[in-house]
Amino acid sequence: MTQAGASDLNKLQKGALVLGTDLEIGALEEVKPAEGSRGARLIVRHGYADYFLAIPAESIKDAEPTRIHLNLRREDAERLVYEQDGDAGPTNASPDNSTVIGAPEPELPGGPSTS
Repeated sequence: MTQAGASDLNKLQKGALVLGTDLEIGALEEVKPAEGSRGARLIVRHGYADYFLAIPAESIKDAEPTRIHLNLRREDAERLVYEQDGDAGPTNASPDNSTVIGAPEPELPGGPSTS
């Protein structure tokens, strides 16, 4: 199945592997049908995270019942957090580790002082 249409989405199996253009994104939890102006979305469990991702069905490059290839990089998919009571939409990327925890202290040549 390529460029999954509405009927093709029903063939996707829960637990199907969801792959970005660069890395694995997670496992399919469910397919949310189109509602109002919002198109169909794939609800994806992202690794061991305690949240889901809501990926637009238009992002599907090609799909089989147990494997879904997207037109998104994992970094871009991680911004599509899903909220049960109302989709919050895209989020901002987290800062990198050196910004959050700071750079390590440089060690002096010859090791630490022994005094």
